[in-house]
Amino acid sequence: MTAIAIGVLILMGLIGGKFVAASTLNFPYASIRDDCAPWDGAAVTIRLSQRPDHCQFTHYPAIEIRLWMGRNELMPKLPASYSLPSNAQNSQGVVILCDRPNHCQTAQSSRIWLDAIYPDTTAKGSYSIQVDGKNLEGHFHTEKWCTQRVLCG
Repeated sequence: MTAIAIGVLILMGLIGGKFVAASTLNFPYASIRDDCAPWDGAAVTIRLSQRPDHCQFTHYPAIEIRLWMGRNELMPKLPASYSLPSNAQNSQGVVILCDRPNHCQTAQSSRIWLDAIYPDTTAKGSYSIQVDGKNLEGHFHTEKWCTQRVLCG
């Protein structure tokens, strides 16, 4: 009986006296696009969503991984991982979770692994983020590289 009770507590996510809510959020679709960093340098945004959005960036909820390096700067360094704290002034980027337009929260901590970027086509990698009491983890393989004209600087 004790073993069953312990098993139930573990399954419920009771760790160190705190209940850790298991996230039911799943983000199987991904798009990538060129973007601009806050200081107008080159950047890349990877957007994860629950439905295919075909580069419209309009479906919610969504995770946006904003890496403040252009694709030409990122590609020679791959595979690579990036630790992105919630400090918006982080020189590497930021991760946000948006549940609807203009209603976003910055992740308290994030770890992004970029395995590959294929120029003008796709990118693949994985993520582990903590936002709003949720632990979200998963893999992504972008559908395509979204084309849009971006002028930074």
